[in-house]
Amino acid sequence: MDTVELGILGIVIFDSTNATIHSDMKMNSGNGSAEVFNAAAGGLEQLILAHYCAGIDVTLPVYIEGIETAYSTLGNTL
Repeated sequence: MDTVELGILGIVIFDSTNATIHSDMKMNSGNGSAEVFNAAAGGLEQLILAHYCAGIDVTLPVYIEGIETAYSTLGNTL
């Protein structure tokens, strides 16, 4: 199994038969706003995983900058 660590937000992709992703993007609080934020963060995780599975190099600095921008935007809008 290959492991790809992006070095931001605890993002790690585990590449085996079915690739999976783990990160530290989600909040631990159980309140309503945390649920909305976590749903959006989960969507961002799945987009990163889909790009990885499609062959996009998610370790490129420009891609990582895009992740940081998208995540920051979640925090500012939700």
